[in-house]
Amino acid sequence: AAARRRIDAIVRDEMSRQGLKASIVRIDTGTRPLLSRAYGQSMAGVPATTRMHFRIGSMAIPYLITVLLQLQEEGQLSLDDKLSKFRPQLPDADRITLRELAENTSGYLDWIQGNEPFAAALFANVFKQWSVPELLSIAFARGMACAPGTCFVYAHTNYAVLAQVISVVTGHSVGSEIRERVLRPLGLRGIAISRLPAMPGPALHSYNSLRGS
Repeated sequence: AAARRRIDAIVRDEMSRQGLKASIVRIDTGTRPLLSRAYGQSMAGVPATTRMHFRIGSMAIPYLITVLLQLQEEGQLSLDDKLSKFRPQLPDADRITLRELAENTSGYLDWIQGNEPFAAALFANVFKQWSVPELLSIAFARGMACAPGTCFVYAHTNYAVLAQVISVVTGHSVGSEIRERVLRPLGLRGIAISRLPAMPGPALHSYNSLRGS
């Protein structure tokens, strides 16, 4: 009970400090839930609840890397393998390792971060469905940030390429591998993988001022 009260206070303080209107928090100790609570409002007059769905964003990256590590344990690949073993047609594939892709030290640049022309194209038509080959071609056209293994540059490009590697190795989509190897064993029944923008209800709505009023 004391731990729950302390966590509750931390959440409330952080919401105030960050200017957050809503939070959904769950903490387990082993198999026992310590705290499962929703705070604030999803929209005006709509309280947040623990049943609401939201986008997990970069939490998908640990799922992807977990699958990669499992495949190494099974002997299907090694983090020290060159990318050329699986995707020889990609830039510098003979110099980049899977480990460098996972660590964001491949030298690949992102397709949107620091790329104003692409950002302008994205916001000019927010309903355009970009394909992975399109996004990768945009990233590769920017050249390399550095020689492989010599700098850290966070780029979604690395994860898109690793997803292709996993598909080549397993013969399945990376989505199906994550579902079978991570989501299902952990009992994460409320998580869905989709490239579409629709959210299952009820949804925890999120707002910011990045695109103006």
